[in-house]
Amino acid sequence: MTAKQRRQLATVENILSAMVSELEPRVIMPSADKQKALGLAEETMLVPVGSRRALTASPLDKGGWSIQEFDTSAGGLTPIWKEDGELPDDLVIAVVLGAAVGSLQEQIELNGDDKATLEGLYTVLKARHTQLVEQGLESFEFEAVDLEPEPELVEG
Repeated sequence: MTAKQRRQLATVENILSAMVSELEPRVIMPSADKQKALGLAEETMLVPVGSRRALTASPLDKGGWSIQEFDTSAGGLTPIWKEDGELPDDLVIAVVLGAAVGSLQEQIELNGDDKATLEGLYTVLKARHTQLVEQGLESFEFEAVDLEPEPELVEG
């Protein structure tokens, strides 16, 4: 991975990590075999989306980005879709956020066991995506949202 690619990834990682912090994104270093088989870079941003999906964002050797969605329900990474292209960093963030929203919507429609959690995530990320599209990246004040309900205090 070149220094330019590392800078690209670091820029996107900082913003995307805040933008989808509830999904616990992280940079991974897949093995050479996985890199080749899945078309991933030496260092790749991985964004788990629910219990059945994951998104990756990888800077490409010749510039640009590769964004992919994988099915993770079988314990591995099974490709669903992939898009490579010349994208500025803010557009990469918008594409990944939009893909996370779409993935959550599909998983909700499948009526999974974690439907209530997914619906909460969907609502939060959909609002962020709408704000990003309408107002741009500079409009964000990054704050993670706690999706766990506060315990009720019982007096007695």
